[in-house]
Amino acid sequence: MTDVIGRHVWLGATSEPTALAPSEWHAEGEDGIPLLSIDRIRELRANIPHEQLIDMVEECITDLNHRLPTLRRALNAKTHLAISAQAHAMVGMAGGYGMSVLEARLRAIMSAVREDRLDTIDGAADMVEADLTRATAALRQAVGSNLPAQ
Repeated sequence: MTDVIGRHVWLGATSEPTALAPSEWHAEGEDGIPLLSIDRIRELRANIPHEQLIDMVEECITDLNHRLPTLRRALNAKTHLAISAQAHAMVGMAGGYGMSVLEARLRAIMSAVREDRLDTIDGAADMVEADLTRATAALRQAVGSNLPAQ
């Protein structure tokens, strides 16, 4: 009912189809953290025209994928400053586009760096990559993009 009202009544409503119902965006990642933030996705969809949102999401995904190898190198080298810089940039993008599980993973990495506990995040780059892959596919479906996952 909320989706129907949102599409036909609320300001910024769009008539574009959505591949996934909001209940499906809530697929859980680790520790019960939702893959996507339903509230953030709704906010984006309500306030940004559909085609523009798709372009913005694709740019975000490209930026995240571009930063991932640098984050991986920094994590492998255990370089605090480089890890913090990449994780900080990525967490902002992930949070801005409602990629909750990826945002949580990156915040955990940032916390480990701040507390000088890098030994607790062994294998984090692989986990970030897996979270990014899953969140990317879900986000594309949530905003109605038909582009394939990278």
